[in-house]
This record gives sequence, C-alpha cells and structure tokens, in this order.
Amino acid sequence: MTSELRILRFGLDEVATALRALGPRFGLTLPDGDITSAANQAGHETPTTSFAMSGCEESLSVPNGKLAASLIHFCGKTGIALPRESTKEIYVSPQYIELRFALRHVQGADPAAVSVKI
Repeated sequence: MTSELRILRFGLDEVATALRALGPRFGLTLPDGDITSAANQAGHETPTTSFAMSGCEESLSVPNGKLAASLIHFCGKTGIALPRESTKEIYVSPQYIELRFALRHVQGADPAAVSVKI
C-alpha cells in the first residue's frame, strides 16, 4: 500500500483573503489591516489559531475547523484541486499556514489488472 502527502502552503495574505471571503458566513469579521503573524493556541478544547493584525492590539482567534473551511473554500475559488478522501491537518507557522492531506492508495486484489504506461 502506498501513501501520499500533499502540502499546500498559504501565505498570510492568502489566509486573510480566505478568512474575509468565508468568515462572515460563520460570524467571523476580520479587522482591516494585514495579518502579521500566526500562532497555534495550545490548551484549548477546540484547536485554535491566533493571528496578530497590523493596527490592532488584540489578536484574532479562529477555530482551526473554520480556518480549514476558509482555506478549502479559497482553493475552490482559485481552481486548486483537492483530494476528497484524505486525512486533513492544519500546520501553523508564524509566517504561513499549511493544509496537509494524507492519502492511502490501495491496489486492487488482482495486480495483473493494473496497466502502467512508461
């Protein structure tokens, strides 16, 4: 059985665009300004990412599920194809956010039925 890992890395400007596009649907309003950094907030019941915004003293906290939904919506709007059947994770760095997709490929029971063009 083979496996595949796809990693999509989003700059903070793309994250801001994604959150501004989908955020109002679930009650999230992103303040004006740029996202200057991101941090994973550990110890919460729901995994959350906090964003520092230029011109704002307080950070903005976004549940990772809503962050992932915003990034997936962004991918759909920009034409980035995503796997449907996969395990999804968010990785938070101060300068970018990654969506990681893990897939397992299962070969059929009859290996002779598989053709490969070389």
